[in-house]
Amino acid sequence: MRGLESLQPSARSAAPPVGYLIDAQDALTRAHRDEWARVVATTARRFGNLDTAEDAAAEAFAIATERWPVDGIPPNPGAWLTTTASRKAIDGIRRESSREGPVSRNLPVSKP
Repeated sequence: MRGLESLQPSARSAAPPVGYLIDAQDALTRAHRDEWARVVATTARRFGNLDTAEDAAAEAFAIATERWPVDGIPPNPGAWLTTTASRKAIDGIRRESSREGPVSRNLPVSKP
């Protein structure tokens, strides 16, 4: 029957082949070479801070080294890395604002 192909399990859900770890490492190496600058530039443009963008991109690549060998290489590694970097940047900004928020509220306000 037509249309039942989408109900079949995908090839990615099968057990990874023996050389899959090497393939994931190769994909990470290629992604780093091809996508690093784009991930940093996109994240910096979105958040307006190069340091935040570089930190978030580094975290995204670190997560990729853990996840890709297990979960599989995403269809679009650059987009995966950019999305992960953006989410890490948001997490960092939230962490910083929550760290600074209560302290600034407890400070006495001096009137000139």
